[in-house]
Amino acid sequence: MTPEEYLNVVGNRLHQDGCEPHWEDWAGIRVLVGRRSDFRWEWMASRLHLFVIAAAVPYVQSSTVDGFVSAAVTYAKRQVGELPRGVKNRMAVIVALVSDRVDRTAVENVGKVDLTKAFQATEPDLVARAVVVDTSTGAVGFLRERPARGALFHNHLQEKTRLYFPPPAEVAQR
Repeated sequence: MTPEEYLNVVGNRLHQDGCEPHWEDWAGIRVLVGRRSDFRWEWMASRLHLFVIAAAVPYVQSSTVDGFVSAAVTYAKRQVGELPRGVKNRMAVIVALVSDRVDRTAVENVGKVDLTKAFQATEPDLVARAVVVDTSTGAVGFLRERPARGALFHNHLQEKTRLYFPPPAEVAQR
Protein backbone atom coordinates (compact mmCIF):
# COMPACT_ATOMS: atom_id res chain seq x y z
CA MET A 1 0.00 0.00 0.00
CA THR A 2 1.39 3.39 -0.97
CA PRO A 3 1.25 6.37 1.40
CA GLU A 4 -1.26 8.04 -0.93
CA GLU A 5 -3.52 4.97 -0.91
CA TYR A 6 -3.30 4.89 2.87
CA LEU A 7 -4.35 8.54 3.09
CA ASN A 8 -7.37 7.78 0.90
CA VAL A 9 -8.38 5.15 3.46
CA VAL A 10 -7.89 7.72 6.23
CA GLY A 11 -10.05 10.17 4.28
CA ASN A 12 -12.84 7.60 4.02
CA ARG A 13 -12.64 6.89 7.75
CA LEU A 14 -12.76 10.61 8.54
CA HIS A 15 -15.82 10.97 6.31
CA GLN A 16 -17.58 8.01 7.93
CA ASP A 17 -16.92 9.56 11.35
CA GLY A 18 -18.36 12.95 10.38
CA CYS A 19 -15.11 14.90 10.03
CA GLU A 20 -15.91 16.45 6.62
CA PRO A 21 -12.46 15.76 5.14
CA HIS A 22 -11.01 17.81 2.32
CA TRP A 23 -7.66 18.22 0.61
CA GLU A 24 -5.50 21.33 0.73
CA ASP A 25 -2.17 22.33 -0.74
CA TRP A 26 0.40 23.37 1.86
CA ALA A 27 3.45 24.68 0.00
CA GLY A 28 3.25 21.91 -2.59
CA ILE A 29 2.31 19.14 -0.15
CA ARG A 30 -1.14 17.61 -0.49
CA VAL A 31 -2.67 17.65 3.00
CA LEU A 32 -5.81 15.88 4.21
CA VAL A 33 -7.78 17.91 6.75
CA GLY A 34 -10.77 16.77 8.79
CA ARG A 35 -12.60 18.51 11.59
CA ARG A 36 -15.31 17.58 14.07
CA SER A 37 -16.65 18.84 17.36
CA ASP A 38 -17.78 16.71 20.30
CA PHE A 39 -19.43 17.60 23.59
CA ARG A 40 -19.27 15.32 26.62
CA TRP A 41 -20.52 15.78 30.15
CA GLU A 42 -17.64 13.65 31.42
CA TRP A 43 -15.28 16.27 30.01
CA MET A 44 -16.66 18.70 32.59
CA ALA A 45 -19.31 19.79 30.07
CA SER A 46 -16.63 20.81 27.54
CA ARG A 47 -16.68 20.86 23.76
CA LEU A 48 -13.60 19.48 22.01
CA HIS A 49 -12.87 20.80 18.53
CA LEU A 50 -10.79 18.07 16.88
CA PHE A 51 -8.64 18.68 13.82
CA VAL A 52 -7.06 15.73 12.00
CA ILE A 53 -4.32 16.79 9.61
CA ALA A 54 -2.37 14.22 7.59
CA ALA A 55 0.08 14.19 4.71
CA ALA A 56 2.13 11.73 2.69
CA VAL A 57 5.75 12.79 2.54
CA PRO A 58 8.86 11.29 0.92
CA TYR A 59 10.71 10.76 4.22
CA VAL A 60 9.82 11.11 7.92
CA GLN A 61 12.28 11.93 10.67
CA SER A 62 11.70 13.55 14.06
CA SER A 63 12.42 17.07 12.82
CA THR A 64 9.86 16.60 10.02
CA VAL A 65 7.24 15.67 12.62
CA ASP A 66 8.05 18.71 14.78
CA GLY A 67 7.77 21.11 11.84
CA PHE A 68 4.53 19.62 10.58
CA VAL A 69 2.96 19.66 14.06
CA SER A 70 3.78 23.37 14.43
CA ALA A 71 2.28 24.14 11.01
CA ALA A 72 -0.84 22.08 11.80
CA VAL A 73 -1.39 23.78 15.16
CA THR A 74 -1.04 27.21 13.54
CA TYR A 75 -3.54 26.15 10.85
CA ALA A 76 -6.05 24.85 13.42
CA LYS A 77 -5.80 28.02 15.50
CA ARG A 78 -6.53 30.11 12.39
CA GLN A 79 -9.55 27.96 11.55
CA VAL A 80 -10.99 28.22 15.04
CA GLY A 81 -10.36 31.96 15.04
CA GLU A 82 -12.17 33.78 17.78
CA LEU A 83 -13.92 30.73 19.19
CA PRO A 84 -14.06 31.26 22.94
CA ARG A 85 -11.77 28.60 24.34
CA GLY A 86 -11.26 28.01 28.01
CA VAL A 87 -13.23 25.99 30.50
CA LYS A 88 -15.93 24.96 28.02
CA ASN A 89 -14.08 24.88 24.69
CA ARG A 90 -10.89 22.98 23.95
CA MET A 91 -8.99 22.21 20.77
CA ALA A 92 -7.16 19.00 19.86
CA VAL A 93 -4.98 18.41 16.82
CA ILE A 94 -4.00 14.94 15.63
CA VAL A 95 -1.20 15.32 13.11
CA ALA A 96 -0.08 12.40 10.95
CA LEU A 97 2.79 11.90 8.56
CA VAL A 98 2.68 8.88 6.26
CA SER A 99 5.60 7.55 4.24
CA ASP A 100 7.25 4.39 2.99
CA ARG A 101 10.60 5.78 4.19
CA VAL A 102 10.56 6.47 7.92
CA ASP A 103 13.40 6.91 10.38
CA ARG A 104 12.68 4.34 13.09
CA THR A 105 13.39 6.89 15.82
CA ALA A 106 10.55 9.09 14.50
CA VAL A 107 8.06 6.27 15.13
CA GLU A 108 9.54 5.65 18.58
CA ASN A 109 9.66 9.33 19.55
CA VAL A 110 6.01 10.11 18.81
CA GLY A 111 5.13 7.27 21.15
CA LYS A 112 7.13 8.84 23.97
CA VAL A 113 6.72 12.60 23.62
CA ASP A 114 3.72 14.57 24.86
CA LEU A 115 3.56 17.36 22.28
CA THR A 116 1.05 19.30 24.35
CA LYS A 117 3.88 20.43 26.65
CA ALA A 118 5.44 22.38 23.79
CA PHE A 119 2.32 24.56 23.51
CA GLN A 120 1.40 24.73 27.19
CA ALA A 121 2.63 28.28 27.82
CA THR A 122 0.91 29.89 24.83
CA GLU A 123 -2.03 27.52 24.25
CA PRO A 124 -3.27 26.08 27.55
CA ASP A 125 -6.50 24.82 25.94
CA LEU A 126 -4.72 22.86 23.19
CA VAL A 127 -3.98 19.13 23.08
CA ALA A 128 -1.64 17.97 20.29
CA ARG A 129 -0.84 14.41 19.24
CA ALA A 130 1.38 13.15 16.43
CA VAL A 131 1.11 9.94 14.42
CA VAL A 132 3.78 8.45 12.16
CA VAL A 133 2.75 5.71 9.73
CA ASP A 134 5.37 3.65 7.89
CA THR A 135 3.60 1.90 5.02
CA SER A 136 6.67 -0.20 4.22
CA THR A 137 6.88 -1.85 7.66
CA GLY A 138 3.30 -1.37 8.84
CA ALA A 139 4.40 0.54 11.93
CA VAL A 140 2.05 3.13 13.41
CA GLY A 141 3.55 5.25 16.15
CA PHE A 142 1.60 7.53 18.50
CA LEU A 143 1.42 8.41 22.19
CA ARG A 144 -0.35 5.58 24.01
CA GLU A 145 0.40 6.46 27.63
CA ARG A 146 -1.89 8.87 29.46
CA PRO A 147 -0.08 12.21 29.64
CA ALA A 148 -0.49 14.73 32.44
CA ARG A 149 -1.68 17.46 30.03
CA GLY A 150 -4.82 16.64 28.11
CA ALA A 151 -5.53 13.54 30.20
CA LEU A 152 -9.24 14.39 30.24
CA PHE A 153 -9.43 13.78 26.47
CA HIS A 154 -6.89 10.95 26.28
CA ASN A 155 -9.33 8.06 25.79
CA HIS A 156 -11.24 9.97 23.11
CA LEU A 157 -8.05 10.85 21.23
CA GLN A 158 -6.81 7.26 21.49
CA GLU A 159 -10.10 5.99 20.07
CA LYS A 160 -10.00 8.47 17.18
CA THR A 161 -6.32 7.80 16.43
CA ARG A 162 -6.92 4.05 16.25
CA LEU A 163 -10.04 4.56 14.12
CA TYR A 164 -8.43 6.92 11.61
CA PHE A 165 -4.91 5.42 11.49
CA PRO A 166 -5.06 1.61 11.51
CA PRO A 167 -2.02 -0.52 10.69
CA PRO A 168 -1.52 -0.44 6.89
CA ALA A 169 -1.66 -4.26 6.64
CA GLU A 170 -5.11 -4.23 8.25
CA VAL A 171 -6.61 -2.01 5.54
CA ALA A 172 -4.59 -3.50 2.65
CA GLN A 173 -6.26 -6.88 3.21
CA ARG A 174 -9.75 -5.49 2.60
